[in-house]
Amino acid sequence: CPDRSLVVSGFAFDTEQQAEELALGRARTVMQYYRNLGMPTRSVQLGRAIVQSEEGWLDEPWEGRKVSSALTRE
Repeated sequence: CPDRSLVVSGFAFDTEQQAEELALGRARTVMQYYRNLGMPTRSVQLGRAIVQSEEGWLDEPWEGRKVSSALTRE
């Protein structure tokens, strides 16, 4: 879809060192994956760094260490 972009956001826990940069690094890694698959650079955009409180996520610790992507119109 030429009129769509993929916006990739990264997540980290507030207890991780340099959590915001870590979240952005996770997002950048996924962005590079999409580019390696052949997606045009202009179609993959960096979203935001989302730093979550680790409290409340103890039952599922993987939930805070993820990346999400959303398809948007250009």
